[in-house]
Amino acid sequence: MDITFGKEQIFRLLPKLNMDQAREKAWDKKTTVFGSGLTGLFSCPKSEEFQIKYSEYRYEPFWHVASNVRYEYDRTRSYNVPILAP
Repeated sequence: MDITFGKEQIFRLLPKLNMDQAREKAWDKKTTVFGSGLTGLFSCPKSEEFQIKYSEYRYEPFWHVASNVRYEYDRTRSYNVPILAP
């Protein structure tokens, strides 16, 4: 088995949403996130009771692995075949 390691690199993925779009999406879902479950049955939160106190970009590390595999099988087998000749 031959294992080789490539050059280490750092990639930054481009975000699908900018900060304003993410804040707007969070604001649209605020009542459904906190109003679900059994507590949502008894007390329904009002829209004006929510505030966005803090927001940030997060960079989370992950591994990206690419591989190539080549298998080569060399096998020989001998068979004895009986010959019935007079």
